Amino acid sequence: MEISLFGTYHLLEGFQNSNAKSFVYASSGKVYGDPESLPYKEFHMLCPRTLLGRTKRLCEDLISFFSNSSDKSFSILRIFNIYGRGQKKTFLIPTILSQIRKKNIVLGDVESKRDYIYIKDVIDAFLAVMRNQKKGCGIYNVGSGVSYSASQIVTEISKILGKPIQVSVESSRLRKSESSDELADNSKLRGLGWELKYNINKG
Repeated sequence: MEISLFGTYHLLEGFQNSNAKSFVYASSGKVYGDPESLPYKEFHMLCPRTLLGRTKRLCEDLISFFSNSSDKSFSILRIFNIYGRGQKKTFLIPTILSQIRKKNIVLGDVESKRDYIYIKDVIDAFLAVMRNQKKGCGIYNVGSGVSYSASQIVTEISKILGKPIQVSVESSRLRKSESSDELADNSKLRGLGWELKYNINKG
């Protein structure tokens, strides 16, 4: 809380007192929580269930507050599940790949689905938003528009490697506060000229 909320506050205050014209914030798809419908659209009600989602929502409210009394540009990017080279091994895809030489891969929840987006597509999203600066506060979902379960990710990796992968579930890895499915509507972002370049197989 001290780093995320107060850190964002100090950045916003510094931004307002600077010559900079655009403030871009990396939020999270976790702000939505349990979906009223899928895919998530930017105008959907926010009911975050996780600590990350709740903290990001508070930061979004703070950004909105600053934007209401400013003639500058503010952008919030609600990023879904990023993956790519260099990611920490605690995330799903690196967890799978780090165990790939073993006969059996151990995972937690293999059924809940998530919207995975490759890091280069996320970078392109930031660039698209920065090229389309407008007064006020714009909010954009950054996701692929397709959701996969952990078991489906394993299947994709198995196809690429050309060999079967056995999976076992470890109950201690299950998370109680997670939604069963998360899926982004990225049409607003595509309206800025952004397009998805990496599907899950290519990524």
